[in-house]
Amino acid sequence: MMNSDYADYIRDLFYMFREAAAEAQRDKKTRPEEAAYHEGREMAYVEVLLRMQSQADAFMIPREDVGLSGFDPLKDPLEPPKPGRSH
Repeated sequence: MMNSDYADYIRDLFYMFREAAAEAQRDKKTRPEEAAYHEGREMAYVEVLLRMQSQADAFMIPREDVGLSGFDPLKDPLEPPKPGRSH
C-alpha cells in the first residue's frame, strides 16, 4: 500500500504533464511558425508520461493506485479528463 500523499503527488504530476502535452499539441496547430518547437515539447511530455507508467510497472505500483491506468500516451487524446469524469 502506497502512502496517499505519494499517490496524490504522482497522480497530480501525471495530470499536469498531460495538460502540458495537450497545450503543446494545441500550440503546434495555432502557432505554425513555432510548430517544430511545440512538437518537440509535446514529444518530450509524451516520453515523460510513458516513463512514469513504465516506472510504476517496474516498482510494481498498480497504475490504478496512482492514476496512470487506462491511458496510452501514444494513442489516446492527451487532454486529461475534466475533474469528476472517468479516465
